[in-house]
Amino acid sequence: MLYKEEQDPIPLEEEEKRLEKELEEIRKRKDERNKTLPDKVEFPFYKTLHNENKKLLESSIDIILFNLEQAHINSRLSKVEIVEFSKESKSKLLEKGVPERIIKSLYPKGKSQPINSSYISDTDLALKLQRIIGEEDSSQYSKIIIKEIKVNRQRLSYNDEIKIYTSILLGLIASWSEEAIKTLFFEPNAFEWKQVDKLHDATAENKWSLALKIAFCRANKVKYNEKDPFYKKTNIDSLINIGQPLRSKYKTLEKLIEEELKSITNKRNKVQHGEWVHAFYPTYSKKYDKNGLTKSIDTENIITIESSYNIMRTLYSMMLDLSTFYSGNYKRNKGKTPFDDLFPDKYRKIEKFLLDKDKNLGKYISGKIKKKNIQDKYTSKE
Repeated sequence: MLYKEEQDPIPLEEEEKRLEKELEEIRKRKDERNKTLPDKVEFPFYKTLHNENKKLLESSIDIILFNLEQAHINSRLSKVEIVEFSKESKSKLLEKGVPERIIKSLYPKGKSQPINSSYISDTDLALKLQRIIGEEDSSQYSKIIIKEIKVNRQRLSYNDEIKIYTSILLGLIASWSEEAIKTLFFEPNAFEWKQVDKLHDATAENKWSLALKIAFCRANKVKYNEKDPFYKKTNIDSLINIGQPLRSKYKTLEKLIEEELKSITNKRNKVQHGEWVHAFYPTYSKKYDKNGLTKSIDTENIITIESSYNIMRTLYSMMLDLSTFYSGNYKRNKGKTPFDDLFPDKYRKIEKFLLDKDKNLGKYISGKIKKKNIQDKYTSKE
């Protein structure tokens, strides 16, 4: 048997470096693979995946909207803060400078004494009187008129529910907008593979605006440079072969996306970071933003959020029309596309949703309560 000299083992440090280098190469290959879209033949499968996400989000939004509405109704139906008013006479209140219209609201017709706490327990009346006082000078007159306010704990718990569901809803709407646009990316013939690949790298806001521009240009047979598949250098206003009315429609949608989506995304970012009551300046959330985002989030309610959601859903429908149907294959009107043909009706819906944002929340909830009472009445008869 021949003698074989044993080799010295590889030093441990060198072996660790070699293994680390191999792992780094594996990670790089994995990252590159994850950055690349699947082959276009898999697009229908990916559309199904995103669509299932979108549908579950829609169901979640419906559930939260229902719970939020119920919390508003329960809050309204529960007794408000119990208000005990001063027992001073009308003349004394006038001497103290209380405006006559406030005194008239405080005293029932023909009564020399003001309404008592049991009478004021009606929600709408209490809120009405508090608004009247507030309109004049809350700090000045409320001290004279209102003797004591006792907070109703049950009402406070409903108000907490309202805040919780409102914050959850803001986050869900933003999540829906991200999955909805990704579903559109994989619609048959909507976009080219290289366009979808790059659209995925865009921010949440830019995904919608870029998808709109690409879809509009493709629908109107605008050619692009191979180095510019996004049509970034294409000025829509300069496309004179496309009629002005059609270009105006594009500009209208572009503005809507910018206004609605930017607002939703900014608030979603704050809500997702736990800033449900008090918001801080982005990016690092170090400084308190009292009058900006905090105030903006505070003004959101069931009406404004649901309206934004309906606007985004209608916008999605219009972009679907634009990106998937072209002239000649639209049965209802072969001379037009569904986008051009259905634009007036769908935009009227958006205008209505925009007007809905300014609805009075109190009247809205009162309407829901009346509707509920009617339903309960018929249900009890059955």
